[in-house]
Amino acid sequence: MIEAKDFGGLIVKPYMTTMSRHRNAGDTTVIVTTYNQPSWLWNVLLGYSVQDYRDFDVLVADDGSSTDTAATISRARSELDLSIHHLWLPDHGFR
Repeated sequence: MIEAKDFGGLIVKPYMTTMSRHRNAGDTTVIVTTYNQPSWLWNVLLGYSVQDYRDFDVLVADDGSSTDTAATISRARSELDLSIHHLWLPDHGFR
């Protein structure tokens, strides 16, 4: 299990503990940022799931969203044929 890590005062607590690879995942990573917009995130992930080119992973960079976002990512992992990684960072506001 990956534990939370301290990067100079910035605590990174990943929701995902393993980096599983789907058969289509490749060397390209699409980075999507989000903050408390699970319905928009679902639409973005759904859009990526229907692309003709499928040789990529999706990294969701989450700026401290509520558990609704994590639930949306969990749903996408089970319903969409995507390799999705979730990086959750605590929200410290604008700096």
